[in-house]
Amino acid sequence: MDPAKLKFLSDTDPAYSLLEILQKEAYADDPHAFRWTNDPAELAKIAALLRTLDERPVLSNGVSPALTGSADGAFSSSLATIKATLGEQLPTRYEDASSLWILNNVVQKLDARLRARSPEWRSPRIGTLPLGTLNAKAIPFPEPEPYLVVVHSALFSFCHEMAKIGLKTVTFAQAGDDQFSIDFSEKTFNEGPRHDPQLLMRFSMALEDIVNNRRVRGHARPDRLHDLAVGSIVNAMEVFIIGHEFGHVYLKHGGNGSEPLRLAKSNGDANQEIQVARRSWAQESAADVFGYMMVSDLIQEEAAHANSSDDIDLSQFGMLGPILFFEISEISEEAAYIYEHADLPSEPSANERTTVLKVLNEALADEVNAVGTALKEPKNGPAEENQNVRQHPSPLPPGMDASHPPYWARGALVRAQWEMALPKKMTAEDRAFALLGVAVVKNLRTMWDDIKPALVSIRKQQAGQQPKSLFR
Repeated sequence: MDPAKLKFLSDTDPAYSLLEILQKEAYADDPHAFRWTNDPAELAKIAALLRTLDERPVLSNGVSPALTGSADGAFSSSLATIKATLGEQLPTRYEDASSLWILNNVVQKLDARLRARSPEWRSPRIGTLPLGTLNAKAIPFPEPEPYLVVVHSALFSFCHEMAKIGLKTVTFAQAGDDQFSIDFSEKTFNEGPRHDPQLLMRFSMALEDIVNNRRVRGHARPDRLHDLAVGSIVNAMEVFIIGHEFGHVYLKHGGNGSEPLRLAKSNGDANQEIQVARRSWAQESAADVFGYMMVSDLIQEEAAHANSSDDIDLSQFGMLGPILFFEISEISEEAAYIYEHADLPSEPSANERTTVLKVLNEALADEVNAVGTALKEPKNGPAEENQNVRQHPSPLPPGMDASHPPYWARGALVRAQWEMALPKKMTAEDRAFALLGVAVVKNLRTMWDDIKPALVSIRKQQAGQQPKSLFR
């Protein structure tokens, strides 16, 4: 396709027009900012990347590539579909190919499910911006225009890299022809990956990228054995992130006021002209549950339509995706605090944790009453008109953000959802993959707790020097 013939939705759609203006503003000082032109050289780079993925050698432990479902040429065969997607009308001139691919795939899955729930469903416009926080924001428009949902531009790459690192904290080994074993014991982790300097370096570099508002670089390719596992849990995180934002729209959350949009620019100033919706704890917790429901529904649907009985069922591993997302979100938030303050962030006391979880569960219960039992029935009216909402909710501990529950508390909420949804009877494989997910989450936290005191010491030594790199 002639690059000059490319069409962009931003030329006619008000939401995408605003997104392109914001992207142009955010990337004004970045000479390397992505601008898609459908140039043959850009398509050649994508083709080369796909060939590289296909050409990875069989693992040294002899595990067959067929185990992972990555048959030779599987990645390259998707080039035609990618070309077709990137040759159609694109949202803006600044959206990068990988984010666009992820967004399109996830949005199509969610839209199909939400239209089946409600024929009136209208999909929000969605794109990426360097937000400076590992989050997404919803920009409201006057009716009948849809919301514009913007996702942090480094979020997908960060989730992908952290999932790869997490899987490196457990040991995969051949266990006969076309079989493998997974050792996720604490003993094996402590004796090996926990002290692996290369793995610790990759972990630190990913955090360095995210706290400096850079796209997170993949410092090692996923090996063939990890392909399906990485894909399973990363896809679950992507569905949860976007499903959470779509939950706000589906549940008709009007917001709890608004606040200026802040982009991760050099001056750090917020754009006072662009307002994003400010949410309550009730709305955030309800959207988390909604996002988790989307993950669960889609994973079960995909498992039911598996190609053959030989496919590895990673359902129980994928269900840990939302829990992993909150764990790495909390870790990145702590890393950002260390970078800014050269000190460890304060830990909530046991009483504060109990109070926060009580408030969050009360808020969720009120929102469930307002929007429908178990968030499965459409909302009939504004939450404030429902008489079942408690009139005197428990107060938050002093200094707690009233609009944004802490990541650890939201993680506890989705962990409770996961525990309630665990099948009463599981196969040995299902149980193993569930425990694998638990181990990945726990191991990443352990590694972070190991290295953060050293990072504080490094930052104290560098205080006042404005170092370009903290973690190397």
